[in-house]
Amino acid sequence: MNKLQSYKPKHKRVLKWAAALLVISSIGGTVYAAERQAEYMGFPVVGLEVNGQAVQNEVPAINMNGSTMVPLRFVSESLGATVDWNKETSTAVILAATPSPAPAPASSGGNNGSGTAADPNRELIQQVTNAYENLYIFAGRLKDMKVMIDMTYEQTVTYKNNAYLFKLKNTYLNQLRKQHDNMLDQMFKAQEASKKLGHEEPLLAEMDKLNVSLRGLESLSDFLSNYADYNKAIDDDWFSNYLATSYDVALENSFALQDKYLEWSRKTNAAASSLK
Repeated sequence: MNKLQSYKPKHKRVLKWAAALLVISSIGGTVYAAERQAEYMGFPVVGLEVNGQAVQNEVPAINMNGSTMVPLRFVSESLGATVDWNKETSTAVILAATPSPAPAPASSGGNNGSGTAADPNRELIQQVTNAYENLYIFAGRLKDMKVMIDMTYEQTVTYKNNAYLFKLKNTYLNQLRKQHDNMLDQMFKAQEASKKLGHEEPLLAEMDKLNVSLRGLESLSDFLSNYADYNKAIDDDWFSNYLATSYDVALENSFALQDKYLEWSRKTNAAASSLK
C-alpha cells in the first residue's frame, strides 16, 4: 500500500520569507492571499486573510515573480503553530498546535430534524472514525518530535543553551502528555461503540503503543535534563540510537494507524453503500 503521510517534517532552510500557495491549510487553518495595489521592495504587496480575518504585519506578503511569499513566523503563529529558529544551522522548525480531539456527534434525540428517525449506527461509526483520526494525528506529532529533540540535543550539549530543553519539556512534551490523557476517555467510548457495531476495534491497545513512544521521548528529555542540571555525561551513540529507535517506532505506528483508519473507512463506506 502506498503510505501517504499527511504530517510532513515541519522544518526547512529559509531566509526571511516562506513560499506559499494562494491557499495554505497544512497547519490547522486557512490563509487567503489577494494582490493589492502597493509595493514592498519592488514587488506587489499581497493582502492576507487568516480564517476569514484580514491580518497585517510589519513585513507584508508579496508577489515575487508570480509566487506568493509570506512571512513564515507571522502566518504560522496566526494559525496557532510554534516557530523556532536555529541560527547556527539556518533552520526554521514549525510545530502545529495540538489538535483538539474530534468531537463525538451530538445526539439528535431520535430525529434528524426532517421527521426521519436518526440511524444510531451512524453515530457509533462516527465515534470510531473520529478516534482513529485522532490516533493518526497524535502518532504524526510524535514522529515529528525527532526534529525538535535533535535540535534540543545540539543546543543543550554542544552550545550549552538550555532554552530549547525548557521549551521541549514544558511546552511540546507537556502538550502531548495532556493530549494523550484527554484522548483516553474518547478511545474507551469509541471502542465500546465498535463493540455495538459487531467488531471491537483495538483503540485502547493502539493508545498504549503511542504512550510507549511518548514515554521514550520523555526519557530522552530527562537524560538531557540530567546533563543540564547535574552535568551527567551522555553517550552520544547511545542517545542517537535511542532517538532513531523511538522515531522508527513512531513512524511504524503512524503507518499502521493510517492503514487501520483507511481500512475502517472502507468497511464503513461499504456497509453504508449496501444499505442504500
